[in-house]
Amino acid sequence: MILKNTITHKIGFLYLAFAHQTDGIYLQSEQLVLWKKVEDWTEIQLTKGEFTHIMDEVMHDYRTEIAQDTVLTSVIEIANDLLSLPSFDYLHRTQVLRDLIDIASADNKMLDREIEWIQTLGAIWNVKPADINRICNIRNK
Repeated sequence: MILKNTITHKIGFLYLAFAHQTDGIYLQSEQLVLWKKVEDWTEIQLTKGEFTHIMDEVMHDYRTEIAQDTVLTSVIEIANDLLSLPSFDYLHRTQVLRDLIDIASADNKMLDREIEWIQTLGAIWNVKPADINRICNIRNK
């Protein structure tokens, strides 16, 4: 994995992989929600140009991972990397899961594959199953 070691890059890659890998399509509606959600995770104030540059790097890394057929492996690595960060506490972990629900809902449909990804990431991050179900059910009604 060639991803830069910032939370913005990691969250960006995770969200992009989720948006594209779960249904094979990356719609503009998903991109708009995804960019807003990633921007919320940016640790420092960035100009629009700086943020665009980061997202371009994320997209480049994502395309490289697709070519090497290692996207899912990278997602698991990123999930574990995030878990090891002291600042990535339970509240942040559940926020990422809620963000993924919002990204999944951007195309006005929620797929079983998207719920499976959320459940898998929740399990990696030791999120209580009841909290995962609550997050999924709130947005899936």
